Amino acid sequence: MSKVTGVDWQFDQSEIHTESPEEKEAFDRISREQQIDAIAAVVRTSPTTSSTGIAVLLVKAGCSIDLVNIQK
Repeated sequence: MSKVTGVDWQFDQSEIHTESPEEKEAFDRISREQQIDAIAAVVRTSPTTSSTGIAVLLVKAGCSIDLVNIQK
């Protein structure tokens, strides 16, 4: 319990809701779009259309792939 201006505040973690499901969906969508835009910006700098050359640039930029989730 903490005191703020003489008032006792006590919250159970389950009582604190920072976003609605709709807000979470919107934030997730925006985050995904930002990731895609950033990746596309790196790809556009590639001097080649080689998939390996583009992959090298992406790895240098910090991109990584969860190899467990890759389906061949």
